Parts: sequence; structure tokens; C-alpha cells
Amino acid sequence: MEDNGGGAVAAGSSGTAAGSSSAGTRSCLTEDEYQKLVNAVRPWFRSVVRIIRTRGTKKKKEAIYTSNALVVLSRAERSFFVTCNHNLGRNPKDATIRLYNGTKDYPIDMIHYRDSDLDLLLFSVKNVPVLQELPMFCPKSEEPSRFDLVAVLGFSCPKVQVDQPLEDLVLVKEPTILPGEIVDEPFHETKYKLNLINSCSTTAGISGSPLFNEMGKVVGIHLATDKTMREAASADTLLVRLKRWLRDGEDSNTIEQLVEKVYEKFSHGGKSKR
Repeated sequence: MEDNGGGAVAAGSSGTAAGSSSAGTRSCLTEDEYQKLVNAVRPWFRSVVRIIRTRGTKKKKEAIYTSNALVVLSRAERSFFVTCNHNLGRNPKDATIRLYNGTKDYPIDMIHYRDSDLDLLLFSVKNVPVLQELPMFCPKSEEPSRFDLVAVLGFSCPKVQVDQPLEDLVLVKEPTILPGEIVDEPFHETKYKLNLINSCSTTAGISGSPLFNEMGKVVGIHLATDKTMREAASADTLLVRLKRWLRDGEDSNTIEQLVEKVYEKFSHGGKSKR
């Protein structure tokens, strides 16, 4: 399921009081609740990157789409990111990433793990400046429940036709904070997929963004938006699937430790699995 939200959101929304539509604020949040979310999420602006992808055939490029990815591990030679499976096609080199407040594009080098059932994907980029890794992913014991405050952090932008000025892609150089709350108890769509349904007013291009709780921990990855709900895969969903994929990752208790194993294998000449 892909993003269906409409319209770009202006950058720098984090200073706006509750109730302002430009910040994506829900009326159910008080100003104090909104500010608490902003304070928790603001330090992590540099931990989200924009994915830029041109769709179409070699002869006819149709449109430019943008989405998001979160920084899980960053080293001098290679950085690792998590996003949605639907954000990237079969050939990773058709897409690039752009960093916070930047204009330079870095080609995506390799897709290490792709899960079409859960709409999750792990990829890496070479020779990117060392990035700010996201804070600790929320453990299963601290997963949010109904009415808990949450916020999506991501770059928003509708698709851009290729014959339009590319300046449209760089108007929003900072991610937007989109606050809300968990609107129902988390539920299992499948045995391994725990969904978090929330009220964050997400817009086009936001899929792949991290979902934070009010303590500044990542509780999920935003998957899609439709007219009735906003859906995120829980952090534990990603943890469980990475463990199953790596097989030897059972002794690892965090997503960061698992991705470190991928990096170590890759650094020693190992090949990533698809």
C-alpha cells in the first residue's frame, strides 16, 4: 500500500502551536502535548534522509517520486537505512538519497534485505558523510498502546513530472514533524507483522519515515496512508524479521546489533541475502 496523501508540507513546522494545519497537528492534542512531541523528535532531524526515484521506461521517464528512510548504522565506508519495500524498485541504482538540508544526491548501492509481505527493506549507500544514527528502537515491552502520543518525522513532497523544474524537490530541505496519537490497540495483521494505527496527518512522500513516541524512541516505520488510517510497522516487527533472515542473529537483542552483523559480514567479503 503506497502513500496517497496530498500536497507538500512546509519545512520547519516544529515551532507551531497545536491546532495549526501547516504542522499537521491534530485537534486532539493540547499545546503542551504537541510541544512535548516536538522536543522529543527535533534532535533527530539529521537521522532521516529523502529517497528520490524516477519511474518510467528508459525511453520515457514519467515522474519523480520521493520517500523517506531512517539511518540505522553509519560508518565511513557505508551507511545502512531502513525504508518501505514499495519505495524502491528491483534496481537500487535507479534511486538516490538526499541528506538533511542538502542538495547533493548519493546513489543507493545495494539492497540487503527485502520483505514484500511486510513492506520493509534494508539498503546501504557508500561514501556518505557519517550520519547521525537514530536513537534506540523501542523494545517490545514498551510498545505504544491506544491514546499514546506519537509523531512521524519525514520529508514530504508530491510526485513531480519530469518536465517540471527540479527545484520542487529541494524546497523542503528539513523533515516535517507530524504529531498524533495511537488510535487503536496494536494488532497482528500476520504472525510477524504488528501494526500501529495512528492519527498523524501524513502526506504524500512520507512512507519509510520513523514513528517516534514522546520519549524520542522509534516505535515503528510509517508504511502508508489512506483515507481512513495511518499504518506503521512496529519496531519489533523489523527486529523479528531481521533475526529470522540472519539466522545467526538470535543472540542480538536490538535492530542496531543486527545491522552491525550485516555490516561486519559485508566488510569481510560476505554477500547479502535477498
